[in-house]
Amino acid sequence: MKIGIYNPYLDSLSGGERYMLTIASCLSHQHDVSVFWDDHTILKKAHDRLSIDLKKVTVAPNIFDRGIPFLKSMVTTPQYDLIVVLCDGSIPFINSPVGILHFQRPFAGVGGFSLANQIKLKKYQKVICNSQFTKKYIDREYHVKSEI
Repeated sequence: MKIGIYNPYLDSLSGGERYMLTIASCLSHQHDVSVFWDDHTILKKAHDRLSIDLKKVTVAPNIFDRGIPFLKSMVTTPQYDLIVVLCDGSIPFINSPVGILHFQRPFAGVGGFSLANQIKLKKYQKVICNSQFTKKYIDREYHVKSEI
């Protein structure tokens, strides 16, 4: 399976990044895993700072960067069987067969139930949260039934 992972703050290399890169590392033992980022040294930096084995993970161009045309991401994401996104409140458009949206912190008052977000959420089969506390806010803001 070809898997893409996106974290909008990957270069901060802190808790959320450890979480997402650990997922990448685990999945890379049996799947083709890429992280969407433009700095190809990010995996070495992550390994040095977080001590995560990322030898089998690759870096793919960041198709979710705000400067990238929408059509490019819509053409690229179907090349992946699964895309896992760490959400920063905004929801990227994906067009892969399977999408997982992960929230690590609560968001409120960000327009989660807007028409645009509801359309984007249709492409995600799972919305997951790191805690019951976060789930309470996410379910209310985005009108979803997330899982922990």
